[in-house]
Amino acid sequence: MVKQVVNYKLSKFFNHFSSRGFELLVLRGYEGLPESYRGDLDLEVPIFQYKRFVNELLTFSSLEGLRLLRYVYRPHVSSFKFYRVIDSVIERLIIDVTCRGGTWFGFSYLSNEELFAKSHRVGLWRIPCSLHELVLKAFTNMLIGSSVPEKYFVEFAMRLPFVKEEFIEFIRERFPGTDAEKLYNALVNGDHLSLKGFIPKLKYALIKRGLRSNLLKTLEVTVETFIAEVYYYAQKNGLKIYMLCNCKEPSKWSDIERILGEQCGHVWKRIVVWKEPGNVYARIVNRIFQQFELFRDRLIVIQTPQVAGEGEILFFCSRCGCKDLSHHMREICRSRGIDDATTIAEGVLRLYQWLEARNRIRRRRWIYRNILWRAFGYEKVLIKTKQ
Repeated sequence: MVKQVVNYKLSKFFNHFSSRGFELLVLRGYEGLPESYRGDLDLEVPIFQYKRFVNELLTFSSLEGLRLLRYVYRPHVSSFKFYRVIDSVIERLIIDVTCRGGTWFGFSYLSNEELFAKSHRVGLWRIPCSLHELVLKAFTNMLIGSSVPEKYFVEFAMRLPFVKEEFIEFIRERFPGTDAEKLYNALVNGDHLSLKGFIPKLKYALIKRGLRSNLLKTLEVTVETFIAEVYYYAQKNGLKIYMLCNCKEPSKWSDIERILGEQCGHVWKRIVVWKEPGNVYARIVNRIFQQFELFRDRLIVIQTPQVAGEGEILFFCSRCGCKDLSHHMREICRSRGIDDATTIAEGVLRLYQWLEARNRIRRRRWIYRNILWRAFGYEKVLIKTKQ
C-alpha cells in the first residue's frame, strides 16, 4: 500500500538532457530546483529541439521506470504526466513544455527566440529575465485562462516596479492601443476589476497586431490550436468520484480537501469539491454543472452523507468520461484503521492507473491516431507511447 505522493527529484532529469545538448528554460517555480519545486515543471525548449525533446523525454521516462499516465498535445503547450511507485511512495513527474513563447491561439506577444536570448543560465537549466517571467505570469492567465492572475499579485507588487519602464514599453509594442500605464498600476495594486476589463482589450490588440504582421502563419497556427483544443475537451478528461467519510467536524473535511489538493493536484486542471445536497432539485442542478466540469478537465469530488465507519475514507468512481473503464472503478480504495493521507494516497494510485489504462484504449482508436497524432506529425511519439 502506498502512503504518500511526492514530486520526482530532478537531478537525473537535468543531467540527462544537459548531456545530450538540450537547452531547458524553466519558466517559473525554479527557486528550489532540482530537489524542490511545485507540482509541475514548466519548460520552454528551442523550436528546433522541440520534437527531439518529446522523443527523448519518453526515452528518459522508460530508463527511469516512469509510467505515462497522460499526454496532451496542444500547439501552445504539451503536457506529460508520469508516475512510479518506489517503497510505498508515489513519485510523480508532471511537465508542461512549449517552444512557442507567449502565445494565445497562434497570436504571439513573446517569441521563443526572445525568451532564450535574454535568459540566464543557472546550473544545468536556464531561467527567463525578470521582465519576461512577469509578462508570462500575467498574460498566460489573462489570455489563455481569461482570468485575473491573483496568485501573482504579491509578486507583481514587489518585482514589477524594478522593470516598470521596460514593462510599459513592452505593452505598448506588443499590445498596441492598450493603456500600458493603467495596466501596470492595476497589476501592481492588485486591481481585480480593472484587470478583468483589460482581458478583452488585450486579446483584441494581440489579434489586430498578429493579423497585420504575419497573416497566413498566424491563421495556420490559430486553426491548428483551435482544432487541438476542441478535440482535447471533447474527450471529457474529467473524473467524478464519491468520497464517503464520517466526519462530524467541519475542520476534518478541510484537512481532507487540503490533502486531496496536494496529492491529486496538477494531474487534473482543478479539483472541485461538492457537497451532495439533500434537495432533489439541487442534485439535478449539481449534476448538470458536473457534466460541464468533466469536459473542462476537473476532478470532481462529491462529499456524501455518512455511510462508513468512524474516521473512514472511501473512494467510489461514478460514471465518467471513459465508458470502457468506468464500470471497473466502483471501489478505488477501502481501508480501515489508517490515517486519511495514506488512504487518499492509495486512492490517487488507483486514479493514476485508471488514466493510464484509458490512454492505452484511446491510442488504439483510429480517430485518435489519424486525426490528432498524424495530422500534427507525431507518429513517432505515438509509437513510443504504445510500448
